[in-house]
Amino acid sequence: MIDFTVARKTQLRQKGELDAIFGVTFPMVNAYLQGKSYPRGANRTRITTVLRVFGQLLESGKLPLPEEKSPEARAAAVSKIKEYISNNSTTN
Repeated sequence: MIDFTVARKTQLRQKGELDAIFGVTFPMVNAYLQGKSYPRGANRTRITTVLRVFGQLLESGKLPLPEEKSPEARAAAVSKIKEYISNNSTTN
């Protein structure tokens, strides 16, 4: 079972942020965070990596994103996170 506590701590929005980073639909993110479903297959591998990276970003102080950040700044941060994950997805 995957622990999504770290995803909640990021304070990223489920729709438009977490769903984009996880690479799944908003309803799936919602189901994951509520414990009603768990990722399988390739999604499981990717989301495990994402959660690991989230932990690193929280530890370094780069997350959570402040609520007062503009939508454009939040979108740019999400893009950077996705790029970082793509570049580091083969490391454990």
